[in-house]
Amino acid sequence: MKISKGNIWEFHDNGYSIVIPTNFGYNKNRQNIMGAGLALQAKLKFSDLPDIYGKLIINYINSKEGIFNSETFYIKKYKLFMFPTKSLNREKPHLSWKKNSDLSTITQSCISMLKLYSDLLERGNIFSKIYLPMVGGGLGNLDKEDVKSVLNKFLSDDFILLENN
Repeated sequence: MKISKGNIWEFHDNGYSIVIPTNFGYNKNRQNIMGAGLALQAKLKFSDLPDIYGKLIINYINSKEGIFNSETFYIKKYKLFMFPTKSLNREKPHLSWKKNSDLSTITQSCISMLKLYSDLLERGNIFSKIYLPMVGGGLGNLDKEDVKSVLNKFLSDDFILLENN
């Protein structure tokens, strides 16, 4: 993983895919709650995103058996990797956003993002650089050095972490 500085939306506006840190929950309308941070910015920019992402989460949950925390999805229409840092609150999915981010969810999201990225790259459906913020290190309340350690373990130099003080 490389580290740089810059506004993530400027990279997106230049055609690159970006990572949006999210929770893995949904409300009664089957929408993901995107109420703060980069997720809120994405929601304001793409009004149907909470609906698209919420339905992807529900379909994923309904197709799986057993234990899981999260799954990263790629919204091709908007060039966004939806990257959960907060796992599903199984009893109250609409409150998943209230959880703190956790390193195990970030690890699982990294693994699923790498597989997805590899598949997209193989099919020629994506640029070879992906820009991401400090996932879980802001509103997720995790120590940024701990997050960086996890990201470094999984992400190649195709991924650029934007550190903006």
